[in-house]
Amino acid sequence: MLRPFYHPLHLTAHAKELHHLFWSDAVASVGVALVQLLVPAYLLTLGYSLPEVCLFFIILYGGQIPMAYLTARLMSRVSPNVLMGVGNLLAILSYVVLLLLSVTDIPLWVPAVMRAVDKGLYYIPFHLSFSKSRKRAKGDSQVGIMKALNILAAGSAPAVGGIVASLAGIAWVYGIAAGTFLVAAIIILRGQDVAKHRRFKRSLLSRRVIPDVVANGLGSSMDVVETVVWPLIIFLLVKSYAGVGILSSVVVLTSAAVAFWTGRRADHHGERRYLKRGSWVASVTNALRLIAASAVHIFGINLLSGVGQSLLRTAFVSRFYKHADREPRLEYVWAMETGHVAGWMIFMSTLFVLASVLPVGAALTAFVIIAVPLSFGARLIR
Repeated sequence: MLRPFYHPLHLTAHAKELHHLFWSDAVASVGVALVQLLVPAYLLTLGYSLPEVCLFFIILYGGQIPMAYLTARLMSRVSPNVLMGVGNLLAILSYVVLLLLSVTDIPLWVPAVMRAVDKGLYYIPFHLSFSKSRKRAKGDSQVGIMKALNILAAGSAPAVGGIVASLAGIAWVYGIAAGTFLVAAIIILRGQDVAKHRRFKRSLLSRRVIPDVVANGLGSSMDVVETVVWPLIIFLLVKSYAGVGILSSVVVLTSAAVAFWTGRRADHHGERRYLKRGSWVASVTNALRLIAASAVHIFGINLLSGVGQSLLRTAFVSRFYKHADREPRLEYVWAMETGHVAGWMIFMSTLFVLASVLPVGAALTAFVIIAVPLSFGARLIR
């Protein structure tokens, strides 16, 4: 049984919910990290082309746009924790179907749509509940703890997943990931429901949220690089699941420490300076990816990437939650999530076009070049 950070008798309902959110999301992060970095390489090894892999992600994130709206509408009738728990359980089914691609004639769009549904059900309730549950005076620190827990929980998972896939087969990796999603669902379903159940009203949003939504959309370019483009570049260099996993896990302790430190410092100095520093580090990291030619290069780049991502993501999410306190929370979280997944769809469409006219290596390199200036997009958030 997971122990809370403080004695349960001393916890308010919000603090208890925060405890469940911390651990549920950390456990779910293990499941995601076990397979997420391996999915693009897995699809390539099954014989799908890079444009087809891009279509998988375009459908996945494009499908999340209507799912985000549906989830926001459901919030007035269904507990956020129930939605998150159902999302985790559906993630298990989506990975089972993804695994069956190698032995059946299931179309590639089927697991993509299923993954869109489970992610769409999960993230709006999560952000809504976390922003509502955190203690405002120490909100940045709590975001830093969340990010550090995610990194520690998920950081070693790519290495484990890569090694298990190489030694025992990819099916074992999917099985372990399914188990983590089941545990995450059980944890969150035991949590407290602290978010108000009210009707979603898109008209409550004003134009002042546009810079935040655009910033979140542009920030998706870094996610595309980190979870699709860069793992494929590593795979092309080292030619193994284990290599992709191990080289993606080398930054765990450093990244977690930076996330925790950023949260603590941002409580006292604000997020702006860390947004600036993180965007610069992310941009330099993407530039260095263009010259990666060995495992040593990949190791160093991943170390720098971990620092930049921890700085930028911790500061950005902290600012996101502070704005959620001032805006109509449900509508603002919906707008930010929609901006994020729309950015993913746009950037994966860009990679699809590049992969349709260029060789695989050239297409991946061209996208990294495009992503270098986009790293500064997150700084547009108010």
